[in-house]
Amino acid sequence: MAREKGYFKLDCGLEIPILGASSLDANDPLMPIQKGKIGHQEVNVLRDTGCNGAVVDEKFVHASQFTGEHRICTFMDRTLIMKYPVVQIEVDTPFYLGKVLAVAMKTPIFDLVLGNNIPGVKEPFFSTTSKSVRDSFLHNFKICQG
Repeated sequence: MAREKGYFKLDCGLEIPILGASSLDANDPLMPIQKGKIGHQEVNVLRDTGCNGAVVDEKFVHASQFTGEHRICTFMDRTLIMKYPVVQIEVDTPFYLGKVLAVAMKTPIFDLVLGNNIPGVKEPFFSTTSKSVRDSFLHNFKICQG
């Protein structure tokens, strides 16, 4: 696999674009970020409705938690494909409490990301924001809809 500016070129000739973009404001009251725990370690947790599973920073994972399985992750337009190891971790967050299978990454933006396909995971806005923020959001949403 060769690395060229702007993309990876695989030995088979396939070119995979290198994309890097992230924009967030952690102080935004509607951004569903909370404190939580992985085992006994405190972490920053993002409840991400654009994610299908869970992602954890591998620095919070013990060797015994790796399952031996791997999952393929892609952007929604399938421009980047990566293979990550699967781990089983115990989490205690405002969004979810219990065991979860997650992919372990070296440098995710948040320590723990909880997506949609986790049975029992709570919706972000109604589990984490204050009533006044939630009511304001819903009021503005209704106004925009007409």
